Amino acid sequence: MSPLFLAIVTGVCLAGAIVIFFWSLDKARSGRAEPDPSLRPPARPGRVSAWEFMDRYIQPLAEVINERNRRRGRVTLADRIARAGLRLTSSEFLLLQISLAAFLAVLGLLFFRLGPAVPILAVVGAIAPNLYLTARQGARQAAFDQQLGNMVTLLSNSLKTGYSLVQAIETVARKSPPPISDEFERVVSAIQFGASVEDALAALVERVQNPDLDFIVIAILLHRKVGGNLAEILDNIGETIRERLRTKREMSVVTAHARASSRVISALPIVLALVMYMITPRYFTPMLTSPIGWFMIAFAVMLVVAGNLIMSRMALAQL
Repeated sequence: MSPLFLAIVTGVCLAGAIVIFFWSLDKARSGRAEPDPSLRPPARPGRVSAWEFMDRYIQPLAEVINERNRRRGRVTLADRIARAGLRLTSSEFLLLQISLAAFLAVLGLLFFRLGPAVPILAVVGAIAPNLYLTARQGARQAAFDQQLGNMVTLLSNSLKTGYSLVQAIETVARKSPPPISDEFERVVSAIQFGASVEDALAALVERVQNPDLDFIVIAILLHRKVGGNLAEILDNIGETIRERLRTKREMSVVTAHARASSRVISALPIVLALVMYMITPRYFTPMLTSPIGWFMIAFAVMLVVAGNLIMSRMALAQL
């Protein structure tokens, strides 16, 4: 039996499994109470694409996952996507994970046939979107932190020129770069749709999760209740934020050598393993097929993680 025929058969089986999965979701959804028809989005004219068809049937699973995380006090998938700045729904993100996992599994069958590489690639395909989401969220959070001091200055200067608080927020939304402008545009939209300034700012704090932003919002809310010179308060907060960022940059410069060394040392075993597998696959195959090889790989991963922790502690000890 040729590998190509085996891959085609496996792909057909995977497609059948996905169809059965969506059919099961449809049967489960049909037993629930139908939502209010007035709350449904208008139907799109023309034929429905395959992506939209699959997204429609995976949406109940996304709702279940978000509700479960919400009950357990965890961050929901919808909140994580919003914090990363991606314009995707939870169901679209889950569908992307399933599609990528199935695609990598089929590639594993084509190149490695049946073996441990197939489930490993499927797991990688399911985990990779989460890793990208976490990395994008971290990058967006770092950019927000860097722009926060300038945002406070712009907000304070707008208040000094005689603008109201809502007008000052609109100025920040117009003149600030992303992601500050994106988040404050959502605040402006919420206010325009009838939400109070307090609720809109509280939603902003919930989305961004920045301690400096908490101080800014608390100062604004206290000013709305007891009064005072809000512009002067914001100037003091902005100066504190800029000093904190300056300290973080100095710490980053001091620990740059140690962090670079830890990354190189961590990547070295992975690179060597890939090179050995590509040059002499028969020599490296026992590491992937025998229990002893699995144990050695797991032990190596533990040592790499422990080494990174030790290097991070040593870097902090140098400060």
